[in-house]
Amino acid sequence: MEGLAKLGTDLPMLLAQIVNAAILFILLYFVAWKPLMRTVDRRAEKIKEGVEQAEHIDEMLAQADEEKARRIEAATKEEQRVIEQARQTVEQIEKEAQEQGFEKGRQEAAELLAEARTQIKHEWHEALDKQGRAIADLTVSATEKVIGKTLGRAERKRIVEEVLKNEIARLKKEPYYSIKK
Repeated sequence: MEGLAKLGTDLPMLLAQIVNAAILFILLYFVAWKPLMRTVDRRAEKIKEGVEQAEHIDEMLAQADEEKARRIEAATKEEQRVIEQARQTVEQIEKEAQEQGFEKGRQEAAELLAEARTQIKHEWHEALDKQGRAIADLTVSATEKVIGKTLGRAERKRIVEEVLKNEIARLKKEPYYSIKK
């Protein structure tokens, strides 16, 4: 005690300050720290949900890309089949034409080949249109999930047009096939 008095410290005052500090810490814990930690925990949970949704959307987009690749591959195989069938038909008509008259057979073969090309282009555009709509719907759905609200008609239309424009531009740059004329 004498040592504390020499330092200029009063024991009752020191105890009062320790009690006041303890009360202050307890009040701060319940009034500030706990609510702050609840808010931080809620925010961390929302971030975790957002990350899970983003991962789910990434998986959906990967599946859509795989489906698109499968459809394009199927369309390409169908194209090859139709072209081969058209070639066989052309060869058969050319053989018949040699027997009946060369020019008429050549003209029929050219018409059949042109018709086959038109049919292939039509089927290809239909496949691209279906794929484009599927990608656009998936993009709108993914966007709605990420932002957490349903998009209005104008916003949906803008997103769909943007996705389709980008896909068409990409396909024009790097087509998966070509139809020779």
